[in-house]
Formats: sequence, C-alpha cells, structure tokens
Amino acid sequence: MMRKTTLYTLFGKVYMTLFMLLFVGIGFMYGQSVQGQIVDENGLPLIGANVLVKGSDIGTITDVDGKFEIKAEEGDVLEVSYLGYQTLTMTIGDQTNLMLTLSS
Repeated sequence: MMRKTTLYTLFGKVYMTLFMLLFVGIGFMYGQSVQGQIVDENGLPLIGANVLVKGSDIGTITDVDGKFEIKAEEGDVLEVSYLGYQTLTMTIGDQTNLMLTLSS
C-alpha cells in the first residue's frame, strides 16, 4: 500500500511540474513587452483607448494617464483606436516605449 501512495505522489508532482511549465511557456510566447502612452493633438492622455495586436486576440486599453503595456513581437502590427479619432496602425520594431498621437 505504501508503494502505491508513493507512486501517486510522484506522478502528481510530475504532472504539476508539466502543467506549470506549460503556462510559463505560454507566457513567453510573446516575449517582448511594449509600453507607451497615447495622447491627442493637444498632448492630453486618451483614457480607455484600444490597443490591439492586429490579427490576434491580444489587446489592452489605456489607463487614466493614457499609458498601456502589451505583449508583442517585432514585426507585429499594433492597431490603436479611440471613438472620434482616426485609427492608427504601426509595425513594432525594436522599440519598447512608444508615444503615440491620435488625431480627430
């Protein structure tokens, strides 16, 4: 009986380790963190602007200071939109800190 319990414990630890590695791997799938701020033509922050990685389900919105952070790789296209403003698209290069201005 003791051997069976030890075997279950061992398998449980192995499965838990594999499960945790899976989520760590998913987290590194989009390794580069891009952050920035979105403002209007007057330099005022746009609260709640949408920031999406085009062609994916990765997205976020800006905070009260117009700031955002999103996981994106070099070559991904960011699509930034806000009601009443023109949608802005830009390709991510090696930059990780952006200052974007939307115009109405």
